Amino acid sequence: RDKFQNELLEKKEILEKIAKKEDAYEVLAQRLSDEQVQRIKDLNINGVYIKHERLRYYPAGSLASHVSGFVGWDEDSVVGRYGLEGFYEKELRGVVGKLVGEKDARGNILQSLGENKDAAQPGDDLFLTIDPNVQTIVEEKLRDATEKWGIDGGTIIVVDPVTGAIRALANSPNFDLNNYSKVGDSNIFANSAVS
Repeated sequence: RDKFQNELLEKKEILEKIAKKEDAYEVLAQRLSDEQVQRIKDLNINGVYIKHERLRYYPAGSLASHVSGFVGWDEDSVVGRYGLEGFYEKELRGVVGKLVGEKDARGNILQSLGENKDAAQPGDDLFLTIDPNVQTIVEEKLRDATEKWGIDGGTIIVVDPVTGAIRALANSPNFDLNNYSKVGDSNIFANSAVS
């Protein structure tokens, strides 16, 4: 029963995944640390490959998690889930481009023979009125109240009385956007202040 920091699957689960004869490709683990990747490489197991993926990273962790939402898997594609990521999915996604051309032996398109059929278009940007300083204080106050009074949860919204701009919006409990898959109850993802 070998686990790499509780991220990899147990032996039984791995065997079930790789036993699927109709499925020649199976993801065993994602979001591994450099140490975990190196340990897997050191095992030198035939048929086990490390694939580098581009993933969304949220540098503020759980700050404004209900406001922003997150990007996660929906069947075979990555889409915005909950919060602004989910609500503005189409606007934020952009358009995938298409490059047509001849490939070399490794499958790379030869730039000199390639033709850019439809250029990729980046998604839109969102500019929020959330003030990170106010948001941090509000989340701390909500966390303190939750601990002090033993409440199940709560919501705080800070609105600029002159402009109506939302300066902070916090719910408790909240979650770490970089580790949303470890949340046991998906009801936590819903922003109880607005839905």
